[in-house]
Amino acid sequence: MQKRMFIIVGSLLLPVGFAFLVLSSSLPPLRVAVSFGGRGTGVATFNLTNQNSRSIHLCGTYFLRQQGIEQVLSFGPNILLTNGQSHIVTIPAPTNGAPWRVVFICSRDEWRRRLQDKIGPSRFLDCIPDAIRVAAPQHFETDWIDK
Repeated sequence: MQKRMFIIVGSLLLPVGFAFLVLSSSLPPLRVAVSFGGRGTGVATFNLTNQNSRSIHLCGTYFLRQQGIEQVLSFGPNILLTNGQSHIVTIPAPTNGAPWRVVFICSRDEWRRRLQDKIGPSRFLDCIPDAIRVAAPQHFETDWIDK
């Protein structure tokens, strides 16, 4: 009897869960304002503002692009930005004089993100497609900086 009830409940929850995943993956793009704050002695600052109604994660990893070269660098740990909250990021500035830009990575603060943060790396989770397992990250590029 319990086994039959489990099968019935499971067969009803599976389509509901799938529908939830499909609907949550069709959300509008994130809105994050990125502005160049300036350049100091060997560093550059950027101000990132969450313009969404919900919290987002600012990834501590960023891309530095220069003349066809892309480096993956880090300014520190991931940061949770609530709606309307800003964060100033300070990074080492390139010194070779070539134009450069920074690409920051953000994602929604949703259950998939929190679950992955709690569980950490797992072989089991690696078997699940990223589209279902992870909140899709979005990239936010700065303008080209030639100073």
